[in-house]
Order: sequence, then structure tokens, then C-alpha cells
Amino acid sequence: MSRRPNLVYQERLVVPHQHPQVTANQTYEVYLTPLDRPALIDRVLYESDAGLAADDTNYVVLNVLNGATVAASWSTKLTGGNGALVAKSLEAFINGALANRSVPANTKIKLQVVVTGAPTLPLANLKVDLRLL
Repeated sequence: MSRRPNLVYQERLVVPHQHPQVTANQTYEVYLTPLDRPALIDRVLYESDAGLAADDTNYVVLNVLNGATVAASWSTKLTGGNGALVAKSLEAFINGALANRSVPANTKIKLQVVVTGAPTLPLANLKVDLRLL
């Protein structure tokens, strides 16, 4: 007879966030983890209304921050970035290491927009898939 593994309750949560049009560096607070529950960022999805072309001069880097640590990111830089943001299409951010996606209790999850050159990031929706541990 084998031992039954321990059951661990993990609550799944999808945190939506909408940001306005962006032309300069901005940081938005997306979610504050509960006082008594750490979380794990599983996936980050991003949908832009109008899209943004990939470019080496005018580009945007989007970072989902766990406190001050980058948990997931997307860059529209042509060389070395992730490419264009296609209008009305869900883009999955590139997840960081597991340690960077582990969010302690009572920690803010933020969206950081870093603008280089003169791009205009249109209105967009961000969805952060979390597991409250």
C-alpha cells in the first residue's frame, strides 16, 4: 500500500489590468498579494488594441515586476527582442526564472513600461495568472 501524497490547496487567480496609451516610462500597480499568502506567477498574457511594430530605434519593454524583480517581460525591439505586438492578439510574456516568479505575501505585482525613442504603446489589457499558495 502506498502513501497518499499530501494535498496542498492552491487557489488560481486571473488578475486583469488595463493601461491607457503610453508614450513615456510608466509603472502601474496590478495586484497586492494577501498578507498571509505568497503567490506564483504562472503566465502573463497581453492584448493590445492597435498593436506596435518591432523596431530597433522606437521600442517598448514591458516588465511584470515582483517587487523590484522582473518576473516576466516582452520587448518590441527588433534585434534581440520578442517582436511586434499584434493588434487584438494575445501575446504570452517570456517568464523569468521560478525564483523571480515566486511572490512573497504582501508584495505588489507591477507592470513597468520602459519606452525607448518615440513609440506610442496603445491601450492594452494585461492578464496575470497566479497561484495563491
